[in-house]
Amino acid sequence: MRILSAYAFPASRHNVERTTVVRLSPRWLRHHYRLRSMYTAFAMLRQRSKFDVAVALGDLVGLFFGGLQRLVPGRHLPTVLVECNWYREPRLWRRPLKKFQMRFCLSGVDRCVVWAEREIKAYASEFHQDDAKFVFIPQHIALHPDRYRFTVREGDYIFAAGNYDRDFRTFVAAVRDITQPCIIACTVEESIRGIELPSHVRHVRATPEEFRELMAGALIVVVPMEKGHLHSGGQQGIVNGMALGKPVVVTDPEGASSYIRNGETGILVPAADPNALRQALLELLADPERRRRIGERARLSVQGFTVENIYDRVCSLAVDIAKARKRYA
Repeated sequence: MRILSAYAFPASRHNVERTTVVRLSPRWLRHHYRLRSMYTAFAMLRQRSKFDVAVALGDLVGLFFGGLQRLVPGRHLPTVLVECNWYREPRLWRRPLKKFQMRFCLSGVDRCVVWAEREIKAYASEFHQDDAKFVFIPQHIALHPDRYRFTVREGDYIFAAGNYDRDFRTFVAAVRDITQPCIIACTVEESIRGIELPSHVRHVRATPEEFRELMAGALIVVVPMEKGHLHSGGQQGIVNGMALGKPVVVTDPEGASSYIRNGETGILVPAADPNALRQALLELLADPERRRRIGERARLSVQGFTVENIYDRVCSLAVDIAKARKRYA
């Protein structure tokens, strides 16, 4: 089976060898996101007859390619989209247009890989698709000791991080009366703007190297997510914290339940509820043995979430779709 891809993904050697990545766009397009995405989608379309299946991101490249397969006559290449992080259009007057565009583009796609099981019904309902079009495959761990240098230890601080869709306001309200040192790692100013930080809460704009060390040295990792989004975010932070053996607390119980068994491999609390988050943190701080048990169970539960294993699962999904298409052709 020959796989056409819009990007190079770090799967096993077997899957890498049977994958061809489309040629990069010209240098003058590198800073034009939409034009670059269209160029890549057209490049995939020109080569579709030479391959058995395509794998693309769920960004403009993958959506453009799906739409082009509907518009341009020729063989339909079975297509799988990954990293499908889609938002609901906030402007009511544009929402029907976005729904139409997404429905049209997704009609040229066979499967969409999501990182939270709740997104299956959320996306299917929002964009009028069948539930079967969406498949849950977990997010991979990014903190690999063989690729990055960091020291896992138990520090004395609560660590909260992330740039998008984070609810740091609820986190700060929850820890305001907790004396334990806290660190917020965030490089997007809008996510932290206007929040008055108490003296024991420190905001840092960490480099990737600093971020890894901070998470690896945390006592507790908190992923404070906003509520009300179409998608569920924060999966990278969740699995990274779990892989490091940290007790992870998440304020998106529906989305994070795909990774965490509440009370066993992590703690799930309601979104935008500082009292519930404060209580969960106080209980963990008061019980070192419970923190250790949760962290160890968490680490064991995500051991197989390596980037190679996860993208091998994507490749297996793509190949199965291609084989089924040939069988019934």
